[in-house]
Amino acid sequence: MASIREIARKINIAPKNLTRHLNLLLQKGVIETVYSGKNIKLYRLSPRVQVLGQFLRSDL
Repeated sequence: MASIREIARKINIAPKNLTRHLNLLLQKGVIETVYSGKNIKLYRLSPRVQVLGQFLRSDL
């Protein structure tokens, strides 16, 4: 697990912009919110995208 700030630092993007991109991915259905608290939000890939990832990782 990592915080928004840690992830943003690793990919060289501002935390505010990362939050904006996460919200866009949430609207598109690529990720889903697992838990939403006062100061924390946990995301995961949606099952639909996980299946696609497994397909892309398999030997074609």
